[in-house]
Amino acid sequence: MKSKKYFFLVTIFLVQSTLTFASKPDKIAVSVPPVAFIVQEIGGDKIDVLTMVPPNSNPHFYEPSIRRMISFSESGRFFSIGSEFEQVWLDRLLSLNDNMKVRSITQHVPVSSGLDDPHVWMSPSNVKRMAEEVLSELSKMLPAKKTVFNSNYDSFAAKIDDIKNKIDKITKKCDTDKFITVHPVFGFFASEFQLEQIAVEKHGHEPSARYLSSLMEIIEEEKIKFIFSQPQVSQQYVKVIVEETGIAEEMIDPLSNDLFIMFENILSVFNKYCR
Repeated sequence: MKSKKYFFLVTIFLVQSTLTFASKPDKIAVSVPPVAFIVQEIGGDKIDVLTMVPPNSNPHFYEPSIRRMISFSESGRFFSIGSEFEQVWLDRLLSLNDNMKVRSITQHVPVSSGLDDPHVWMSPSNVKRMAEEVLSELSKMLPAKKTVFNSNYDSFAAKIDDIKNKIDKITKKCDTDKFITVHPVFGFFASEFQLEQIAVEKHGHEPSARYLSSLMEIIEEEKIKFIFSQPQVSQQYVKVIVEETGIAEEMIDPLSNDLFIMFENILSVFNKYCR
């Protein structure tokens, strides 16, 4: 009798363990929150996205802990955007798990910044194309869920198209095609909407007094009304420019974990000053 009871309990445990294991979503590793957002929007609850760089951290200087690297090495795939900072981590990840498959999701993006710029997700058209690549990869991984992924993509693409059209319409009303940003993260955005970003920082270096003076002249000549700042970089020179010129500071997080909110915030800024 006891042996039957023991066999029954073991059987229940094995069944529950199997169901639990089977229900675990596949793990996908990415580098930054904006990419995680795209992957999660397409994959939904069928996948688990692991993000290397936490929100509000600067990926150029972030150093993941050993524990975090080991956790990420459990992922079966890494969806890459081809940035320089990714490569350092990838070498380490692959040394921990040489079975991890690396898939580029930016090789066919339609918008180029013409710069050495890793912020490829700042263009709505690029985001849509990246989502297509994610859809393709996830459908190969989990073909039984392809219908779900397609539905998620259709919804995602419709929202991105709507935001893109709104930004395109409002930026055409601006008095100037130039805008100021503390860090050059808007290269792809500017390229998509035929604008020109003028960055306070150049190649990661602080601006000289002469360069700051020239920026202030451009602001006056072009009647620029705002400067984009971001939480990951110093606000020191933003405050100087704001105090000297009287333009407004507008905070935008280019490493947001919600691209819809990020683009809506950018749209709101242009709506405020380009009516």
